[in-house]
Amino acid sequence: MLWLLHFPRLRGNYVWLTNKIFMPVTLNAGAGLLTTLINVFASNGGMWSVMAIVTAVVTGATFIVFLAVLLVYKLYKLPPFNGKRFGHQNPSHPRTGDSETSAAGNDKT
Repeated sequence: MLWLLHFPRLRGNYVWLTNKIFMPVTLNAGAGLLTTLINVFASNGGMWSVMAIVTAVVTGATFIVFLAVLLVYKLYKLPPFNGKRFGHQNPSHPRTGDSETSAAGNDKT
């Protein structure tokens, strides 16, 4: 919970927030929800106790909220990865296209 103190400084760091906060919380909430469902149907024969209902509601709400936040950050906030940093080339771009294609194109002119 100490990351909440740093959130104003880290809110623009979408990669860190996605990988260190939203993804682990979503996965842990999903695992908790799955564990609750397995416990209810395997141990209790499908009978929902008050604690099972509370646990399912809390972990389910956490899972849905953080899954929505994760999808917003992954799909809309993060810029698309183009691979320039690691030396990959985009063959559809005319300047960074395949060297064999551009070399063959230069011979024809």
